[in-house]
Amino acid sequence: MVKHALTSGMKVPATVVQRLDSLADQLQARKEAAKGKVDTPGSEKGETTDNTAPENQAGNIARELTVVHGSLVGIVAPATPRTLLLLAKEEASGSVWLFLGRVPLIRRFILMAILSLIALVAISSLTPVNGHVDWQKDQGIHLLLEELFLISAAAIGASFIALFEANRFIKDGTYDPQYDSSYWTRFVLGIIAGMILAMLIPLGKLDPSTNEIQGPMGAMTKPTLAMLGGFSAKVVYRILRRLVDTVESLVRGETRDPHWIPPDWRPHYRRRSRFAPRCNLQWWLERRRAGNVEALMEKAKNAAWCTLVNDRDLYVDCENERHYEAWEKKTYMVFYTAEYMKTIFPDAEVLPPVQPERQHCCVIKKG
Repeated sequence: MVKHALTSGMKVPATVVQRLDSLADQLQARKEAAKGKVDTPGSEKGETTDNTAPENQAGNIARELTVVHGSLVGIVAPATPRTLLLLAKEEASGSVWLFLGRVPLIRRFILMAILSLIALVAISSLTPVNGHVDWQKDQGIHLLLEELFLISAAAIGASFIALFEANRFIKDGTYDPQYDSSYWTRFVLGIIAGMILAMLIPLGKLDPSTNEIQGPMGAMTKPTLAMLGGFSAKVVYRILRRLVDTVESLVRGETRDPHWIPPDWRPHYRRRSRFAPRCNLQWWLERRRAGNVEALMEKAKNAAWCTLVNDRDLYVDCENERHYEAWEKKTYMVFYTAEYMKTIFPDAEVLPPVQPERQHCCVIKKG
């Protein structure tokens, strides 16, 4: 810690250095005395003229070391002693791989990134590989090469984020080797996320004449998606989580058009305002006695779809939801307009609700 502080230009009080030097001399003297190298004149071998008991001397040294250690920890902060000790040991080892970094984890990830890059370039140079995987038509060695191509792209993205995050901790001196396994876990999750993202997002069909993808996302290729998924596995998790919630709400049959107002099925109640027809969202909020109904209705005024969590938190369209602890999760409602459902299932027939239901019916026919 003293070497790190002095070489980094930090101010180290002279008293700390003096006390540390004195402690080093005392420890060296005790070590030599224990080996029988120091004999006090006028005494038998192994005897000492110091009136202080060895236990008391050891206790004083331990207390002094604790005080000096606490002072040095405050000086080198936010760097930690564990990180500085690891870097010092690696530098003293004299390994031929030190040019890749003084931390073993960094060296391994750099090698992994280089191998992934070599694999990406080598596989892409093969004739049948074009980065467009068709899991229904491709088979055999061609399918294997395409999948290895995507895996190598995802590995590059996962290596990039792992090196970026670890380098930040090493730069601050707060890297802790006990968390090495978490980096490798994120690396594997990144590869899986890259493959999922490449399979999840449709890019269009490949035109054999131009060898280009025809579609709204033609400029985006599956290797690019795999690399993005490897870089941010958390984003892929959120996408999958939202898809699961959406499918679950569809299966449960709880989706309703938030703006749909039922016809007045009870004419004799027209004169009574509290029985006036209301749109689905307002009807649900009033039924659940949610607070601030007017503000929630104003927020959802132009929404194509919205999510109501716990009858109070409204998220419109693709607005990100905040994290909810397990004990906070009570209700989860998704409202879709009929027009938005047609964009999800363009070949389906969306039928209006049947009295007295408030939910549309989406009929999906086998093509």
